[in-house]
Amino acid sequence: MLEEDLAQLYDDQFIETCADWVVPYIGDLIGVRTLHGTSPAISSPRSEVANTIAYRRRKGTATMLEQLARDVTGWDARVVEFFQWLGTTQYMQHIRPFRGGTLNLRNSEACDRITNYSGAFETTNLVEVLDHATSTMREFAGAFNTAAHTADVRRIASGRGQFNIPNIGVFLWRLTAYPIQQGTARLVGEGYTFHPLGRDEPLFNDPQPEPEITHLADPINVSEPLRRRPLYDELERLRQALVDGLTDEAALLQGVYFGTRLAWHPFRIFKDGMEIPAKEVLICNLSDWQRSPSSRAYRPKPTSTNPDPASQTRPIQVAVDPKLGRLTFPAGVSPQQVSVSYAYGFSTDMGAGPYSRPQTGSPPQTVSAGGLSLADALINTGTNDGVIEIADSTTISGNVTLTLAAGQQLTLRSRDGVRSVIDGAIAIGVYLVGNLVAILNLCSSKTPQRNRGRGASNAQLRGSQWDQRTGGN
Repeated sequence: MLEEDLAQLYDDQFIETCADWVVPYIGDLIGVRTLHGTSPAISSPRSEVANTIAYRRRKGTATMLEQLARDVTGWDARVVEFFQWLGTTQYMQHIRPFRGGTLNLRNSEACDRITNYSGAFETTNLVEVLDHATSTMREFAGAFNTAAHTADVRRIASGRGQFNIPNIGVFLWRLTAYPIQQGTARLVGEGYTFHPLGRDEPLFNDPQPEPEITHLADPINVSEPLRRRPLYDELERLRQALVDGLTDEAALLQGVYFGTRLAWHPFRIFKDGMEIPAKEVLICNLSDWQRSPSSRAYRPKPTSTNPDPASQTRPIQVAVDPKLGRLTFPAGVSPQQVSVSYAYGFSTDMGAGPYSRPQTGSPPQTVSAGGLSLADALINTGTNDGVIEIADSTTISGNVTLTLAAGQQLTLRSRDGVRSVIDGAIAIGVYLVGNLVAILNLCSSKTPQRNRGRGASNAQLRGSQWDQRTGGN
């Protein structure tokens, strides 16, 4: 105990390792005036204190404002100096190629960003844009919209003007990306949905960390909905590079979303237990549920020895629509099991989701695929208090009947980092005597959430049925 106490005293000398209660005292040493105190996502102003010196050295720069916004709010942030995206005549002795002139209609990324800001608003008709309210117009120019604009003389404080020399915008992403590991895809007609209950749900980017404080956030660094165009372009470049003669490893190194150097890809698909490689995934619009092609043809790059090479075909195993959260397989392919890893967006740690749960006094019974079943766990619990914890993100199918004894307290929840799904009808019988504390808080696709007592669950429920009975002991 003494050794641990001495080790903690040493750790308390450094902002990276000190206890939370020490952070304000270290901040006082360097004169920090903390702005933190309103965000529940941050337990202490550690990041704000740790970056104070960097803030002061970069005072007034976009990178400093962006990092400060992240540290204070706990949300992903992007700072835009709007004067950089004004259409101006450039000084010929200091040309900046990335500054805009007229819009390049061949730049699919720039065009896509004009009409699609984080999935909040999109249209291909300019008349529709002009007919929308001012709040929609603000969404029309997003954080990554790099098209050149004419100067807007309206005040930015009114929310109407953006692009002008003195204006700076701070964009925050309030939705957090929650990663799901090998959840069960839902069969819907001839295709599948990433959402286990068959809903259309956009896939989110799980943000990659920025390399340093002087780096302005890119789309890969924020938790925004994934878009079809950049994913399609990257996978097409990957297949073209393989046809041109690069190895898989060399081709994947060029990827922004699917690169081998990344710890997390936007999504992963497992067919009958085997992961489908990124080079065999096609990104497309599946709004009409069309089947995926089984292959695509690519023409290798001409060389001096082979100026007219023949086309080569590359296999395609699955088509994915990240905007709708759908996937389809080629005609004639009917896998027995489809699992998916992806991230979805939500505002906070509430309801069903892969976040940390509070510790309970009694050790939980663990339910998992191939292990203890939910029915067996309920039998083992009997009339005793207990915690049943589901250990994976698979879907549990079938009806369940629960009968609680007087005063019994039962918690059904997911393990940390897991979003479990119960697909079936649950009948809950409760015998109310005195101050009974019962049990479930389940999210259903057909019925509203119900909360009876202090117990809580982090599972999702479809087609639930609430059966409350009162009686004796």
